[in-house]
Amino acid sequence: MKVAVEPMVSVLVARELVERLRELGLPLGKLLASVDIKPSRLEDVNDHIPLRSYVALFEAAAEFSKDPLIGLSLSASAGPETLGALGFLVLSSDTLGQGLANLCRYVSAVQDATDNAVEVDGELASISYQIRDDRISPRRQDAEYSLGVIIRLIRAYAGGRCDPVEVHLEHGPEGPRRRYEHAFSCPVYFRQTRNAVIVKSSDLTIRSVALSDALAVILESQLRDRLESKVGVQSFGDRVVGALTPTSIQQKVSFARLAQEMRVSQSTLYRRLNLEKKSFQGLLDDRREALAKRLLANSRMSIAEVASALGYAENASFTRAFRRWTNLSPRQFRDGIRYADGSGLRAG
Repeated sequence: MKVAVEPMVSVLVARELVERLRELGLPLGKLLASVDIKPSRLEDVNDHIPLRSYVALFEAAAEFSKDPLIGLSLSASAGPETLGALGFLVLSSDTLGQGLANLCRYVSAVQDATDNAVEVDGELASISYQIRDDRISPRRQDAEYSLGVIIRLIRAYAGGRCDPVEVHLEHGPEGPRRRYEHAFSCPVYFRQTRNAVIVKSSDLTIRSVALSDALAVILESQLRDRLESKVGVQSFGDRVVGALTPTSIQQKVSFARLAQEMRVSQSTLYRRLNLEKKSFQGLLDDRREALAKRLLANSRMSIAEVASALGYAENASFTRAFRRWTNLSPRQFRDGIRYADGSGLRAG
């Protein structure tokens, strides 16, 4: 039976961050040691390091530099090389929408345990980013950096023809709001259900002449091979968890729908999970619990809104489930968070 492996991130991605920290004159030796990254691990661009160490490096840099928005600042100079082949695949895609879809489709080739999604809702479209493993915390710097990188990719692709309408962050502000809005060049909303960049849905049809679409074929083949090689070290349960995105949870994903999205039969899905002594309902409950805790702790959503986001039609059903997970009601859990951090978070 396969066991779950620690989420990893490509050394190529980590090296881009390290180079930017070097340019700031920060003591790389101390920073890397503080997050358990040996410099020798950064020599092979085909290797990987723990995602927790990569995220912690952002936080360590923020603390040492005394810049609470260092992730946001670093994203201002990030180019497509930040994501390696994936960044250039975005730029060489047929349309902006296709480029962003490719970003979401192949993000796992460079970073594990990460949810990316493009969703269209009327005149607006959102590009979301979320580390799925809630054991990796704090992670505000990574979230702000990643949204900044997404915006840089959008602007590089569109050549000034697309700007974000607004940005959503799951955490609260750490500095003046005007600094966030200056960096993102749009309104910024905090303590939201997810980290996301919002653009006009019509902008997804923008085409670019920056890179040849022939390059996209080569890059996509390379990234597809990387994904297929990683499937061999992932447990099947990990793959199921990856398919249980916040959007699918809100839409009350069923066993049959999940099998369809994973492109396996229902009997195969059941058998593979059974071999690992896991169940669809158990994994779904784990994802719901983690998402519920995050929304109750970080967002201003009401209890009813959190219940709806988790696919519950009634508050009572959500409250019973939350008590089963934590021995607390959602309100008690949220009040405990507010008391512990003194945030005074108000929620309906």
